[in-house]
Amino acid sequence: MPNNPGKPPTARALTATGPIVGGDGKPLGVLPSDGVGLKPDGSMTPTLVPSVILTPQRTADGLSGKARALALIAELHEIRARAGSMAYRVGAILHELSTPEMVAELECSSFDVVLRDYDLVPRFDAYRTMAIAETFTEEEAATLGEKKSLALIRYAKVTGEKAPAVTILRNDLKISGTRLSDHTLESLQAAIDRVRTRAQEREEAESDTAPKVDRAVRKLGPKFRSHGAPTARFSRRRRGAKFVVRVELDADEALALFDALFGPGSR
Repeated sequence: MPNNPGKPPTARALTATGPIVGGDGKPLGVLPSDGVGLKPDGSMTPTLVPSVILTPQRTADGLSGKARALALIAELHEIRARAGSMAYRVGAILHELSTPEMVAELECSSFDVVLRDYDLVPRFDAYRTMAIAETFTEEEAATLGEKKSLALIRYAKVTGEKAPAVTILRNDLKISGTRLSDHTLESLQAAIDRVRTRAQEREEAESDTAPKVDRAVRKLGPKFRSHGAPTARFSRRRRGAKFVVRVELDADEALALFDALFGPGSR
């Protein structure tokens, strides 16, 4: 391999030909040429496995007409079913490589440097697949698929993680009135968009309403003090979609305020 003093060699070394066979004996695909990595100094790192992209064997070859069309559809479903599992595996590897111990072993200053110097995957994709591996089991990721796994993680995030993604999945909770198992990727994304829209509208309402409430509270303070409640305390907080103002009074001050407003004989 040519040595460029200005740039360390990337993680590409050996080429493997022939199919990869899964645990069930079925061929899964072919390992690309970046299956074994190199350190920046050129030494081998046999345990480092960069991104593995499988090229499925074409079960539709030799068929024609409707039989070929159905075989292609079946093949596509099989590939999509493996996508979630592959994303989990890549994420799990990257998660381990991101630990301080691994980063130090690779003589890099950060995990982002590992991604760059070893020519792994783009930073954005790395953290997305790591999120899948950190949230779900491999079986769960395979069932959901990569895109739906990520969508569910996003939903839990935009809702403030009141119910974490894994809890929603394992209990088949409802999202926008529909159980997760009945959601398509498109309907799940639409639910995320609705939550984001409501959050944005709430923020806009807060930016307009909150200052008004605060001004009103500041004006109430002197009124309370002038009527026998000098230590009255006010706080603004949110309850659901509305603001509430909480007033705290000592018991004696509450009685004095009542007498001032309604007269001593009104109790």
